[in-house]
Amino acid sequence: MRLSAVLVSVALVCSAAGVPAQEEDRAPAPLKIYKWTDADGIVHYAAQPPEAATAEEVKVRPGPPPAPPEDAEAVQRQQLCDMARKNLELLEMKGRSLVIQEGDTVRPITERERNEQLEAAKLTISDCEKAAAEAADEIEENGGQ
Repeated sequence: MRLSAVLVSVALVCSAAGVPAQEEDRAPAPLKIYKWTDADGIVHYAAQPPEAATAEEVKVRPGPPPAPPEDAEAVQRQQLCDMARKNLELLEMKGRSLVIQEGDTVRPITERERNEQLEAAKLTISDCEKAAAEAADEIEENGGQ
């Protein structure tokens, strides 16, 4: 929390002084952590070494990169793909009578409507699979990132 407040303060000061703070162009400097034991035998950790004691620098391993934010459009696409798969499953069930609701009227689906809905679901699923393959290829081209 404290480090991010400092970074925001630095960015604001640079911005006010007309100096561009180009955080996205640079990787953040590695965080240094120091460890020491006081006279009472209590072990301390801090970002700054103490003045009155000898401290050793602790090696800090970087954590995993943050997950990318959810893309609302990608979430909506995924929901459409999931719905198409469920529709296909229902439409392919034999012996199941399906109905269509039009306003207040509910009627059985005709064979022609069933076939049209089957084709529409298959087309949507095909598009989903193509998009997923393209996304996987793009990730592979970017070295898994």
